[in-house]
Amino acid sequence: MLDPDGASQYQPGVVRMRSSQLLSVSLLAAAGLLLAPALAGVASAQETSTVRAAEEEEVDDWNWDEDESADEDTTVDEVVDEAVDTTPDDLDDAIQDDLDILDPPELEGVPDKPTLEGEPTEPEVEGARKSASRKGGSVENLYVTATKREESIQDVAISMKALNSDFLKDSGLTEFGQLQQYVPNLTINPVTDSRGTVIRIRGIGSIGNNSGIDPSVGVFIDGVYQGRAGMSVGDMLDVERVEVLRGPQGTLYGKNTAAGLINVISKRPHYELESTLEGVIGNFDAFEGRGSINVPIIDGRVATRLSGYRVVRDGFDENFFDDSDINDGDKWGLKSRWLFDFTDTLSLLLTGDYSSEDTKCCVPDIVTYEGRPTLWAGPTAGGFSPGHTFQGLEFESGIPLPEADPFDRKLGVDVTPMNEVDIGGVSFDLNYELPPIPFVGEIPFFSGSTIQAIGAWRTYSSDSRFDGDFSFYDVTVGATDTSLDQYSAEVRFASPDDEIWTYQAGFYYYHQSQDTEDTLTLQGLTPLTLPFLAISLPITNVGDNHHTTTSYAGFAQTTISPTEKWSVTGGVRYTKETKTRRGTQVATCGVFCFLDTPPLLGPDIDSGLQERTVENWTGMASLRFFPTDEIMTYFSFATGFKSGGFNQLRTTSTVSGEFDDEESTNYEVGAKTTWLEGMITLNGTFFYTDYEQFQAQTFDGSSINVINAGSLVSYGFEGELVVVPLPEMVLGASFGWNVAEYTDFEKAEQTAQQRWDAIDASPIGPPSGLMACNAILFNCNQDLSDKELENAPEFSLNVFASYEYLLPFFPVALYTRADYSFQSDRYLAQDLDPHLKQDDTHLVNLRAGLKAEDERWDLTFWITNLTDEEYGVVGFDAPTLNGFAMVNGPPRQYGATVRLNF
Repeated sequence: MLDPDGASQYQPGVVRMRSSQLLSVSLLAAAGLLLAPALAGVASAQETSTVRAAEEEEVDDWNWDEDESADEDTTVDEVVDEAVDTTPDDLDDAIQDDLDILDPPELEGVPDKPTLEGEPTEPEVEGARKSASRKGGSVENLYVTATKREESIQDVAISMKALNSDFLKDSGLTEFGQLQQYVPNLTINPVTDSRGTVIRIRGIGSIGNNSGIDPSVGVFIDGVYQGRAGMSVGDMLDVERVEVLRGPQGTLYGKNTAAGLINVISKRPHYELESTLEGVIGNFDAFEGRGSINVPIIDGRVATRLSGYRVVRDGFDENFFDDSDINDGDKWGLKSRWLFDFTDTLSLLLTGDYSSEDTKCCVPDIVTYEGRPTLWAGPTAGGFSPGHTFQGLEFESGIPLPEADPFDRKLGVDVTPMNEVDIGGVSFDLNYELPPIPFVGEIPFFSGSTIQAIGAWRTYSSDSRFDGDFSFYDVTVGATDTSLDQYSAEVRFASPDDEIWTYQAGFYYYHQSQDTEDTLTLQGLTPLTLPFLAISLPITNVGDNHHTTTSYAGFAQTTISPTEKWSVTGGVRYTKETKTRRGTQVATCGVFCFLDTPPLLGPDIDSGLQERTVENWTGMASLRFFPTDEIMTYFSFATGFKSGGFNQLRTTSTVSGEFDDEESTNYEVGAKTTWLEGMITLNGTFFYTDYEQFQAQTFDGSSINVINAGSLVSYGFEGELVVVPLPEMVLGASFGWNVAEYTDFEKAEQTAQQRWDAIDASPIGPPSGLMACNAILFNCNQDLSDKELENAPEFSLNVFASYEYLLPFFPVALYTRADYSFQSDRYLAQDLDPHLKQDDTHLVNLRAGLKAEDERWDLTFWITNLTDEEYGVVGFDAPTLNGFAMVNGPPRQYGATVRLNF
């Protein structure tokens, strides 16, 4: 049964079992003819004739009951004609009536139903042995709206993964970032705060802490595009379904989907009173509370749904500088939705939401104090000093360096981290189905069409502060204050679904206004290491930026299905986008500002008004073929783009802050298949994606630059297998193989060691001042052509198994679930520094509990990261110093969840 969004309710225990009832003699011949094609493919006319002759002979051999049977003169042809006109309900009634009139002795020796040549027969007598396939269950037929139409996921010609509300509940998935454990070729990682979250599909993504660059992966919540990745990191509250579409989706969706998108669909109000309460307790003094209530106001016309959550948790790590917890959890949110069904063809859905987060996130841990520093300290009394190092700070302060163990869960930062985020907004979703035209009636391809209008305003603010040197030495402090407002509107016209020719067309508008203030302070250098700059300390650089984006688009997509087996789809989108930036960079560095050394030193900069406008055409085409009802194959081609922009951070005078558009072209060939009467689904897709002018963010330990990398490719395979061997058991596996590598990136950022090697090899010796690398005197780049991207594991895997057992004598079920996810080794930094390479990662989650047979309540005990796997999710050079740091993945957690449904 479909909900208003078109998502089927996941019931792993539901089984599609063929009936074992006997057909009466009057329907035996018809059943054989009707079932034969489904059981063995298309039969020839000769085979059909042979089967019919065999059936007629069987009919003559049977003894008929004069009171209950058909007339003796009745022919098989007449029986077949009558059966064809019989509805399924009538057929069931007829079967039961015929079973009732048969005497038990007559059941012995009943011949099997006629079959095509070579087809095995099955006993149809009640109590006889059933085939293995008929003991199994059926894989859920999940409906999605990836193509902006309601379709079975098995019919969608896109490489995608969909998780519905029951999957989210059964797996314990409550945080947006946890999606990567269940979706191969997807990674979602924070940086130094949630604002900097980076989402990657097939290895392609953009760090979100630079407001001048848009995400490569688009996030849509209830049809509304989210302008920054950090706007989507809230709780997965009251979610009906999550759809992850891989590859560019540049036709039907809004802006900036060069690598793919994540589509989050919330539960809609409906006309039944229901409510859910959930409480979670766990280690690290974790408490989570979630609840929702659905209330029909006017039956069939007005309903509302209210949901909310609260999450608190102590920090995963201890800050031994002040004995406080850091990397904790503290967030809450509310959502209200109102549905107005004015008529059977006109509805309006209003949504308002607000969420807030206040955490000490996301502090990295020092990996090692070894390595060359990112800055050169200039001449000292003892000659050239090797920059500002942790070893130098240890010598000057007399405070010994803590052990460099990235996984001891002990960090030392002298700046209290801050991550305050507020997200909210309102939206409307209006749907109108066109009625027949008066005096004309229904018009093919028009009557029954729908007009959908979606409008939204969203606001986002983030105030963050972090220790810039990731240590308890008083060296650098960074802070960013961001505020954003966005407005979007979309009007879409869609023809009816059940036509040979279907189409969609519409217009899209988006406007974003964003203000940022970035502050970086250098305050802890001493005369021993940097004597000539000490008189100017502290040095502070403040960058103020105002970015705007205005986008207009028109799109159309059509599908032609000349037969039931073939369909061809084509679409196109025209986009015109304008970006502006007005920014300043002001440094308090006295006479040393002439050094022009980002991100701290340099002359005052006023960018004035910078503006760029781009017009772009994207499109798609696909060919879909159904060899059988259970197999769909497809080939698709799609393009996407992400507009260029302006880097908001200070760079050297030799680096341009403007970067060009990024474009992608994707090819896919795949198949989606169903086997053994729905017991098994097996899907697979081969893909090849080419990116031109990829927007790469480089970090040299001091400044962040955005440059166009030239080109890169991402190719591989994505597969999914789901098996329901028993009605109570579900087994699944998702696999990803992805090779993401640069094909042309000659001006990539060097590692710290490479820069120092270039300086040492220079005939003029080390430079003076803070210049560790000057683009005029030294080669500051490395060639990463034919090298892999960071945070793009070549292999990823998720395997799960769930089992549900109804206890005897009690209306209570025992259920268990195990999840295993794997990611192969990968680099954590863009410069591919070997100090920041993460080994293979293995994560195991377990869940077990009890629930009422009517699902009124359930109690679950759970544990995540069972083996306490130690792994990093993103890494970088320690700014202004030597060494390396990385953000760790969550440790082992365990607890219990209680859920009540009313």
